[in-house]
Amino acid sequence: PPAQVWDPWVAQTDDEPVYMAAFDLGTTSLAGFLVSRAGTVARAGMRNPQTQYGADVISRIEHVLAGGADAIIGTHSHQVQQIQYDPEAGTLVAYSLGDFISNGVYAESAYSIILDVEITKDSRSGEARISGYSYTPIFTVTEENKPVRVVRIAEAMRAYEEKYMEAVEKSTYEAMEKALKRIPERITAEV
Repeated sequence: PPAQVWDPWVAQTDDEPVYMAAFDLGTTSLAGFLVSRAGTVARAGMRNPQTQYGADVISRIEHVLAGGADAIIGTHSHQVQQIQYDPEAGTLVAYSLGDFISNGVYAESAYSIILDVEITKDSRSGEARISGYSYTPIFTVTEENKPVRVVRIAEAMRAYEEKYMEAVEKSTYEAMEKALKRIPERITAEV
């Protein structure tokens, strides 16, 4: 059966007010909206206070790393992006892991990764540091008349190849093949 979608606009009674909040956290500004069935009830906005650390995201990341951060993990762009790991410094910057679950409208947003970060503590100094990372490619499967599901790409492809009952369709399998090629390119910034 298809997934059931909760409709936020359906109240228990006509007298019951329904409100939703929406936020836009942009690079240079922040905005918030309170919305009802009748439309926008209230709105507010301001300059993003992070702009004091740089006009762009890269400048802000450099500022945070210089301040002593060991890891920065983002999901902003809806697509998997570069991962920078410095084993000497023990730092990791993952610019974007992609969308964990996606509506799959954009080809590059149907896949993402689950990031595993290895942290090791030095027994003498007691200092903990990032000592490695790995990732698992995942895919949002949106096939007609089936529930939306998030799957590990390697396992889903193996199920297709071995003709399991709940295997993905051929077109999804082909999209997963492309994703498995594309993810390492994006992580190493070979785009």
